[in-house]
Amino acid sequence: MDDRVKAELRTQLHRLLGARRFLVHDSHSDRLGVAFPETVVEVQRIAQLSRDAKVPLIPRGATTNPFAGLEPQDGLVVSFDRLAWIGAANARTRLVTVQPGVLWHTLIQHLAERSLMPRVYPSSAGFSTVGGFVAQGGVGVGSYEFGDVAGTVASARVVDANGELRRLKGSQVGLVAGAQGRTGLLVDVLLRVQAETPMAPAILLFNGFDRAENAIADISRRGLPIWSIHLLDPAGGALASRNWPDLPVPPGQHAVLVAFRAADAGDAAAGLRSAARTAGGDIVEVAANTVDWIMQFASLQALATTPLPMQFHLPLGEASAMVRSIPDKLRKELAFEAVVTDRGAGIILRLFFVERQSSVDEAGRVARQLLGLAKRVGGGAYTTGALYLDEAEAVFGAERLRQLAEFRQLVDPDDRLNPGRAFRS
Repeated sequence: MDDRVKAELRTQLHRLLGARRFLVHDSHSDRLGVAFPETVVEVQRIAQLSRDAKVPLIPRGATTNPFAGLEPQDGLVVSFDRLAWIGAANARTRLVTVQPGVLWHTLIQHLAERSLMPRVYPSSAGFSTVGGFVAQGGVGVGSYEFGDVAGTVASARVVDANGELRRLKGSQVGLVAGAQGRTGLLVDVLLRVQAETPMAPAILLFNGFDRAENAIADISRRGLPIWSIHLLDPAGGALASRNWPDLPVPPGQHAVLVAFRAADAGDAAAGLRSAARTAGGDIVEVAANTVDWIMQFASLQALATTPLPMQFHLPLGEASAMVRSIPDKLRKELAFEAVVTDRGAGIILRLFFVERQSSVDEAGRVARQLLGLAKRVGGGAYTTGALYLDEAEAVFGAERLRQLAEFRQLVDPDDRLNPGRAFRS
């Protein structure tokens, strides 16, 4: 970018946001700086100011997504930390408007005060934002019943590369949820929520992953009224137990955490007990706050042992086959956690190093090796980010990619919105 144009843009952004909300990078970077808008109008103005110079716009949330990769070295970072407003929650329609910078933990508390709760949220709720999870099209707590977060988004508003505010609803939600910021700067979402309901947890224990997976398939076939299912291998369970000493997972066991509404306990508990025993396992009923416990049990992301993502979407019934195919030496270095989605239609498996892995090159080699193993059993990359762009058609599907390309020709013909992410232009 021409130095004169860069200087003029910085001056305009300073006028708009002030010195505290527009931070300039050092002179060795081609990046303009970081903008911290507080209103939708400011987001629109930022897009308009950067339009003529064709400056890339890089949305930034909590930066917890390992798929994102390094940010580009040029362009303007737009941070959504200060767009963190929660609108009135409607108990009758069970809808709430949320801005992208809101932490899920904050939203959960806000809704609980109004006898409501999210349908789906990430297990990393303590530090992940609503905008980031929606942009990722994430799965997490509640995804067994409700699928990925896109299914809970009634509508979304985005600011496009020209500064125009657009509302996407119905089938158009797929143009923003999971699109990783490539179709607009997300400024708020209208989320479907559910009545706050006491959830009862249970742990199913197995001495092999294949038995655990068979039990999950049995649960799915029985149509039990389950809200959420997570799974940990013995190494993952040992790591989780460090943070939650009372976690009743004996060493060497694969643990399946199942959460269901307390009101459904009669139907759920009997079916779970039968499914566990049929698969050669056991069940442990737990007296605990399910919401807090799930976060401790299911989220090992904060360990940050793995510099590159190793997360894969697999058909239920094939995940244990993939894990068995990992060479023994490598398998000993890895642990995993998993989320079961869409009432057993699939499983999202996240492998990570037990010990901190500092070599990005080595982690990249392992990630590619594991992706190959996932493909052999009919799976693939969970998402693309900046690291798996060649997998975009497998992740999004050819028809959805076509729809995204057509929409981007309208809203971002110069490829300025989060370039180098999600899919190639």
